[in-house]
Amino acid sequence: MRWIAACALLSVGLLESREASACSCQRTSTETAIKESAAVFSGRVIEVEPNDETPFGGLKATFEVVEIWKGVEEPLVSAVTASNSAACGYPFAKGEEYLVYAYRDRDGTLRASLCSHTKPLAEAKADLDVLGESNRRFDKQKSGAATTEKEKRRGCSAVSGGTEASPIGLVAIAMVCVLARRRRADR
Repeated sequence: MRWIAACALLSVGLLESREASACSCQRTSTETAIKESAAVFSGRVIEVEPNDETPFGGLKATFEVVEIWKGVEEPLVSAVTASNSAACGYPFAKGEEYLVYAYRDRDGTLRASLCSHTKPLAEAKADLDVLGESNRRFDKQKSGAATTEKEKRRGCSAVSGGTEASPIGLVAIAMVCVLARRRRADR
């Protein structure tokens, strides 16, 4: 009877385990972030949707651009990011304003992440002081089409730890339980 309780506890423990991940970013100065970014702009998120355009998925945030310092020309721009912060995805929220530092994938897609120096505009005073006057400012009117974009992790990596329940692990537990029962029955 003890073997049944042990197997049940082991199975529940394995089923309840979750993958533990963390995003690890190399800290950079604002000057370095500007230099390494393909695009730097401020804007308000008008839409956040699943990104089905890349093999890794994630999210696509579309911005109504307000000011541009580098790399974009259109009043509507999209940037992709991973779908969660454990994979360094930036948690863009519809209606919020951000100072966005983005990298460009080979196909031209802009990618922002927790590691790209992106932040809420309300927390970007120090960055804005370094950036100075923008190259261009848009009025709050919509025109042009949103740019399709993909995600790129630059200067960051997702680090995994912990465990995740897998079918192989569950089969192994079941085999141990069956063997323990047979052994007990042979006694």
